[in-house]
Amino acid sequence: MPLSSARNPLFLRDEELDSSLELLMSAQLRLAASVRPELDARGLQFDDFVLLFLLWRRPGLSMTELHTIGGMTRQSLSRHVSALARRDLVEVEIDGHDRRRRLVRPTGEACRLLGELVTRQRRLLKTAFAAAGVEAVEGFREVAAAAGSADVPGSRKERIPGH
Repeated sequence: MPLSSARNPLFLRDEELDSSLELLMSAQLRLAASVRPELDARGLQFDDFVLLFLLWRRPGLSMTELHTIGGMTRQSLSRHVSALARRDLVEVEIDGHDRRRRLVRPTGEACRLLGELVTRQRRLLKTAFAAAGVEAVEGFREVAAAAGSADVPGSRKERIPGH
């Protein structure tokens, strides 16, 4: 159900922006909570899940690309990738064209795990999207894409060519 049927011409006011931030954070927390029990049971952190998800969507990302889109420090990223590799959830290989680059891919086990976890999150989104309607979903995707864009001042995110 839409939050309001009337258009709000004051959508850029701090109060409206704060309300939108609260909604985004609430959604993020609910999505995280939907997978946390399984992550906890496997001794994984939510950051591990985010990295695995990025790799599931874009297998073969380099460590530099993961650093850029994942927003982790290089040191933290390296620790997480090493831990995931020890658990046989990712494979790290040297790029055949540039030996300085390490490419990371999820293993079959990681893909099976992500399939289960992402299915839970999809159910939540599907319910919310169906209630909001196609126009709202398109608007949400536009806002989310713009907020995650490198064009937004202060953003550390960069677009990966072809995605």
